[in-house]
Amino acid sequence: MIENGREFEFSYKGNLCFISGSETQKEVSLWIDKTEYAFDNIENLAESKVFDNKSLLEIWNDIEIETLF
Repeated sequence: MIENGREFEFSYKGNLCFISGSETQKEVSLWIDKTEYAFDNIENLAESKVFDNKSLLEIWNDIEIETLF
């Protein structure tokens, strides 16, 4: 869905996070409280350890979904 232009907003440990396609750096960006992390693809984002040295896949059950645009 992200690769087709959708955007995903969620909270993790009180931090607002946002995933969207990126037109400025790489294919997809993850924003965590105004800090951008850019990735070549959604798979790299999902596997990167950017959440307290854990991946999105590892914290999935701990997030609170806010909005899916």
